[in-house]
Amino acid sequence: MIDFLRNLIISLLYSTYPFLHPRHWPYMLATAFALVVLVNGRRYPWTFAGLGGFVLGQMLAQLALPGWDVVAVFALSAALAVALGAVARVAARPLVALASFLGVGFLAYALCGVLRITSPWSLIAFALAGSIAVAALFRWSFDRALIVNSALAAAGLIIVALNAWIFWFPMWNGWAGVIIGAIAAIVGIIHQTRELPATATSSQPIRAAGHAS
Repeated sequence: MIDFLRNLIISLLYSTYPFLHPRHWPYMLATAFALVVLVNGRRYPWTFAGLGGFVLGQMLAQLALPGWDVVAVFALSAALAVALGAVARVAARPLVALASFLGVGFLAYALCGVLRITSPWSLIAFALAGSIAVAALFRWSFDRALIVNSALAAAGLIIVALNAWIFWFPMWNGWAGVIIGAIAAIVGIIHQTRELPATATSSQPIRAAGHAS
């Protein structure tokens, strides 16, 4: 009897709130991870590097592993996130540059999906956006470029995760996720910029070797 009531309550819960079903848990975790990077990308650059690894796993799954299910793709992405985040603890700036390329490029790739732009143009957009993000690290204040890049990368993951997680978002062709992602990026940039010290310790752009000039 107790098992019957428990199963009935769970069934009613999932039928009323289908986005809480376990099959959507990977998207919930991805969204939570993106929110962490959104507000802490500059303070903890290794989280941003981890996000770069996560979106790398997402790209690999879409381009080379189309038969993998959601859980397997999430496991691959999480493993790459842990690996790049760990390496960033000892080599932060090169990994930040890599995460900027992957993260901002992923945002452009996600927007191409919403706009129904297919390969090869979506991959060209990925490469161009990622290259611009890396160039910003070399030509702009490192801290400020890190803030913008981490917020944009987090927004890209939020867009993809929400459009896959919230079942009614596709009814608006993905634009609901884009709007939320854009708002999140703006909030993240403002929040992180307000936390900048009066004189940022990394206010100079980085050189090719990954050191401040």
